[in-house]
Amino acid sequence: MCGDGAVILLGLRSALDKPPTDSETETLKVLRPEGIIACAAQELFDRTDIQLLDRIRREVDSLIEKRSGPEVVQGRQKSSVGKTYLKNLLSHEVDVESSFLQLAIQPSLLKIVNGYLGLRSYLRAANVWMNLPVADPPKESQLWHRDGDDLRILKVFIYLLDVDMNAGPFWFIPGTHQNVGRKIQVPIKAGRASDAEMEKEITSSRWKACTGTA
Repeated sequence: MCGDGAVILLGLRSALDKPPTDSETETLKVLRPEGIIACAAQELFDRTDIQLLDRIRREVDSLIEKRSGPEVVQGRQKSSVGKTYLKNLLSHEVDVESSFLQLAIQPSLLKIVNGYLGLRSYLRAANVWMNLPVADPPKESQLWHRDGDDLRILKVFIYLLDVDMNAGPFWFIPGTHQNVGRKIQVPIKAGRASDAEMEKEITSSRWKACTGTA
């Protein structure tokens, strides 16, 4: 019985843990030391996944139409409370056939995620955010911070609209992620720092603004 079980397990592992392609290997070579990679979706997803992205874009347009009123809850998660610059368009529960969920568990993406983490990951959350322009100074997650969702985490952001420097791109400092980069010690409150505080520790020439087309 033990022998049969081992054969079944090895077969399952072979199906789940296919060796990375040359492209995936190159992606991991950048991702591991830098902690971030910004690229076109076509580099991470195959043709079927791109078709799924097109469907998602249409579904998001529909979500925006349905939830454009003041009744929209801004920031479903506790950590997002008070984020007047952010609207969460996705409900608390999504069907297993949801396009958003299906994209998040695509094998082409999971191979990179699992390869980076060194283990089989689990999906913690899927969100659809609409960021709104505001006149207020940066606050909460708009300030520099280190995510505390888990001990090890990898997040994937997909732009559904073109994002340039005037559209509030995502920012990151390569090489500062947990277990690889340095711990940044700055006089910050609630684990967050302003640009001025961060500049004292790491020059802004090392900051990365993630701009790109939809």
